[in-house]
Amino acid sequence: MKCPGNYLLLLAILIGISVTSYRLQSAVNGDLNHPIRFAVHSPQDVIPTRNELLLNGRIARSFEEREVLEAEHEADRLSEDPVQAAELCEATPYQLEMLHLVNRARARQRDCGGELHQTAPPLRWNCRLHEAAVIHSQDMIDSDFFDHQGSDGSTVGMRVSRSGYEWRTVGENIAAGYPDNQAVMANLLSSPTHCSNIMDPKFREFGSAVIDTDQARYYNYWTQVFGAR
Repeated sequence: MKCPGNYLLLLAILIGISVTSYRLQSAVNGDLNHPIRFAVHSPQDVIPTRNELLLNGRIARSFEEREVLEAEHEADRLSEDPVQAAELCEATPYQLEMLHLVNRARARQRDCGGELHQTAPPLRWNCRLHEAAVIHSQDMIDSDFFDHQGSDGSTVGMRVSRSGYEWRTVGENIAAGYPDNQAVMANLLSSPTHCSNIMDPKFREFGSAVIDTDQARYYNYWTQVFGAR
């Protein structure tokens, strides 16, 4: 006659295997308290997933250009020192890190999807472009969408104009669901169109914003705004 203890041991092992299997399946299906969200990428580019990133996100790009009739003012010309200009604008260290990453990318030749871009001048931090970036990131959160067209139908050019920036050329990169500045930049530079925005020598100034949230599809929303006057 077999010992009842053996049956109890076998039952405990089977229960343990079942619980472990359930937990693994719950993690895959996102049923735990902190699910990981995976998003599809912008339809205009197929962005390769970096194996070292724990999270996938989403990016998109916009570009506008226009003729400005008013004469360019000397006071609007680019400062030679982007850090000094950023300090005058009271940019945070995290914002300055993004500015540094953008300028570091512009400091070397870069192949953006088969199109070779030469080095480009460093960008200066601009408060008005930063304001436009904040407004769009917050709008995407409040209305729970991911697009360059704002909830009121605005384009990046319209938002930058509302901030008081008299632009000739303006561009915008948006992203959502990335853990930090480095991850965002790695994926933007992997996309031909977003890479072209970053490397465009027409741009002279820059502002960006990231806002964390638990009220929308992604846990954070990034906006980069490029401009020239």
